[in-house]
Amino acid sequence: MDIYTRFDLPPPPPPSIFSRDHGPGRARFPEFSSVDEVRLFIFRIVVWPDTKDAYVTLPIQVAYLLLLGGYGSYVILRKIADQSWWLFRVCPRRNGNVIIPHTHNTWTLIIGFYGMLLCMLYLAIFAYYIKDEPLAHRGLIFTLLWTPIPFASYYQAWAISYADIDGRAASFASGGSNLAASHRKRKQVPAWLVNWTWALLPFISIGSVLNTALLSDQQWETARHGWYQWRSTYANATEISREMLLDAQDIWTSELRGAHFYTIGNIIWIVNLVGGGTLHVTLAGLLIFRLRRHLQTQRVLHDSVLSPTKAQNPSRLELGNPNSELNHNRSALSG
Repeated sequence: MDIYTRFDLPPPPPPSIFSRDHGPGRARFPEFSSVDEVRLFIFRIVVWPDTKDAYVTLPIQVAYLLLLGGYGSYVILRKIADQSWWLFRVCPRRNGNVIIPHTHNTWTLIIGFYGMLLCMLYLAIFAYYIKDEPLAHRGLIFTLLWTPIPFASYYQAWAISYADIDGRAASFASGGSNLAASHRKRKQVPAWLVNWTWALLPFISIGSVLNTALLSDQQWETARHGWYQWRSTYANATEISREMLLDAQDIWTSELRGAHFYTIGNIIWIVNLVGGGTLHVTLAGLLIFRLRRHLQTQRVLHDSVLSPTKAQNPSRLELGNPNSELNHNRSALSG
């Protein structure tokens, strides 16, 4: 007779879409033979004990992150002393005042803040490991751990997008009045709309996972407090009872539900980070392409100025395109 029949226990919760095991033995209690086995089982599913080596390396990781953080702080302080440090600038454009982040400074500051968060998390995990207790608010901490990443990615992409626009504006400025007039006729997106869109993109990513983070944290906190209560109630128990197993089953069910919502949150994070990464890579690729084309144009212009033969015989492609950067630069040089 198994333990469910012997103590008249309700069946375990049904499998979810994320369950790897859909068999009849999924989420069932093992055949406990003593109270100590029940205690050890509940301890493992709530505290998540790992190997000792995994926790011993935590202080080493903290020291390494603090070393990187100290060096980054030194660089930032040097830039502040040299008055070369800034994060955002307001620049006037034809469509209004646009906000332009610094490509490297924003990334450095946000990733540095992320490193400090990791240090505090590792220290908290190590402290709870010493006490043999589960980490508080695991659902919120582990689900929202990636929060700085979309800020760093989107804000650097924001800066890169304006670097591309600056390159395009520079090439337009070297052209004739017809090109400038045709560019002014294009309908411009209001600057305030562009600013708010870029600024809110990271918050949209966080908002999409916030509900699952709260649900996961609620379930895991129920399991954590339930474990404290269970340990206090059955501290002196010597025999397995139905009430003991029912309370243990409630704790286990809360752990499973918390893992369910945590998995959903991670899937949403993957979608957000893949989308943000794709946007970042696309804008960076466009910037590299335009920079490469600009350097090629400057090289051709330089050769044409130094060599009269080349100046008199430019490439057919450049001459055939009235809006080419070569013709714009040649017009600028000729007055």
